[in-house]
Amino acid sequence: MRQTCQYTTYNALRAFCETGMLPDIIASVYEQADPGGKYILKDGGIMGKTYVEQPNTLPVSDECDVLVIGGGSAGHSAAIAAARAGCEKVVIMERFGYFGGDVTGGFVLMIPALSWRKYSMVRGIQEEWFTRLDKTAPESYICPSLDEIGEKSPIKIDRWSMVHGCVTPATSSEQYLVRAPYYDPNQLKIEMDLMIQEEPNIKVLLHCWGTKPIMDNDTIKGVIYESKEGRKAIMAKIVIDATGDGDIYSQAGAPCFLHSDKNTRGSKTALVWRMGGVDFEMFARWSKDHPEESASFRQEMIKVAGYPTMFFPT
Repeated sequence: MRQTCQYTTYNALRAFCETGMLPDIIASVYEQADPGGKYILKDGGIMGKTYVEQPNTLPVSDECDVLVIGGGSAGHSAAIAAARAGCEKVVIMERFGYFGGDVTGGFVLMIPALSWRKYSMVRGIQEEWFTRLDKTAPESYICPSLDEIGEKSPIKIDRWSMVHGCVTPATSSEQYLVRAPYYDPNQLKIEMDLMIQEEPNIKVLLHCWGTKPIMDNDTIKGVIYESKEGRKAIMAKIVIDATGDGDIYSQAGAPCFLHSDKNTRGSKTALVWRMGGVDFEMFARWSKDHPEESASFRQEMIKVAGYPTMFFPT
């Protein structure tokens, strides 16, 4: 299993070839097929041992108008939007057994800053998650209502200031209520399931991993995927990559950036854990009324946990 190195690599090596010398790092990977000939990748090459996969005929499990790869917050919204827009058949494929991605499975618990003054800046399907939760499972949801955002009532400011993010900071020029929903992630999983179930044109494939685009020149015609049933293919008129990592479009040759740059927002990762039997409202009121004791308690918790710790209602 030997292959000729690409011409760009070959041309770069010619200068070394003419001198009869190769840097050790290159000589360890490439060898000359014959005197004056091209350099070829040694057996094993850079990646070690290799295996040539034999041609395989895959069953086409389905054909659809829109195929969404990834059932996180973006993929879930894309599938619902496509169905509501009139697509006759939408397939959504998710590698786990639930929808929502990090929003549910990652225990995000709170989505901050969805409003500015009296204006809700994030609407559509995401807002629908929370309006539905507020109606069907209000005990799983904490947030000022859409009608309350921007309000400056001292009574409401006092109440919601106990919940982090629901009031503009005390250091801001003015304080008002902010849309920053807290939610139970497992309850949101249920609500997202119901939203999909309400769309008869959506077919769901859980525990399926889209691995490779099916290409016709520069057009994606479908996706190969893996599951417990083996390797299969789905053909689609439109493929939406909602994997979060560009698993499909990056293989299709679409322009993309693979690394962060100086303009990319970064943040520390977080470990979310829950404590039962806590009256959060009482704790929040105590924290507000006894700021010095609360600050001391939080510092002590940081020492116990070993990393910065914040308390949220869950």
